[in-house]
Amino acid sequence: MKKDYVLNNLREAMIEEISAKSKDAKENCSLEKIIDEIDFKKLCLDVIERLSDDSIRYFERTMNETIDKTREEINDFLHNLNSNLGEAFKASESLYILAVEAGEDFSNFASNLDPKIMDKKKYLFTALKEIHGRACQQYDEIVCLLENGFADGAMARWRSLYELAVIAHFIMENSEETAKSFIDSAFTNDRYDWAKAADCFKNQKRAVSFAHILKQSKFDSDKWRIIYNTSNKLVHASPQGTFDRLGRGFEDRSIIMAGRSSYGLKLPAEAAAIFLCIVTEIYLKVFPNGNSALAISYLNKWCDKIGAFYNFE
Repeated sequence: MKKDYVLNNLREAMIEEISAKSKDAKENCSLEKIIDEIDFKKLCLDVIERLSDDSIRYFERTMNETIDKTREEINDFLHNLNSNLGEAFKASESLYILAVEAGEDFSNFASNLDPKIMDKKKYLFTALKEIHGRACQQYDEIVCLLENGFADGAMARWRSLYELAVIAHFIMENSEETAKSFIDSAFTNDRYDWAKAADCFKNQKRAVSFAHILKQSKFDSDKWRIIYNTSNKLVHASPQGTFDRLGRGFEDRSIIMAGRSSYGLKLPAEAAAIFLCIVTEIYLKVFPNGNSALAISYLNKWCDKIGAFYNFE
């Protein structure tokens, strides 16, 4: 058992204090009285403060050495992870590139449309263009977490991507007025009441929640509800998200996972790919055209392949 460093130092400080006061005390002064005169609270605080300062100086001296050693261990882990899943990560990264390029091509196509055609869906186009850009960014963040062995972080980030897909689908299925309301709420504290511009919520007096919007979408299925609830548990301080993490693939519960893991990466990788493709498809369908139809087709086919790359697990 490791010795209590603080307790040992406190014991030494107490002995020194008693010794010093004994020398200054009168001849007939009892040890009990000497001890009563010692401010033990102050003594404890002084010891903690001194040891804390010593620790900081030590950390400063050894910081580079410690970090270099830790980074070496991380690099070894990442090398092994990449040896097993390098192709999978490349497949995920490729989907990101394809989605961004498809979005850029579609944006260029839309910018050359007849202004009268654009004017009919200008708010829908603007809202979904921004949502698609955000979805691409979040997907890239998820891939970064996967490549570094953070399955739970990737799954937690997927939650936002899923919610973006739900919002994108809701806006697409409703009016230009709904898209405009979404845009107009960008710099307000309104979370979901912008959705009251849609016919399904026009007469609703209470505040609109994400759950209300979800019920209006095609993603309120048992499969995605279970996965979404899993991601919620990983985001919040739940017991399930604490004890049943994706990256905790080992049976020994005495081992506390406090960093990277090669377990649990397949689920967030597949789920993220699916919902990036969903958001991209919704965006590309604002103004249907041949190139967008082709992009939607090959994006979905590439998405279908991604899961197989993660079968190492």
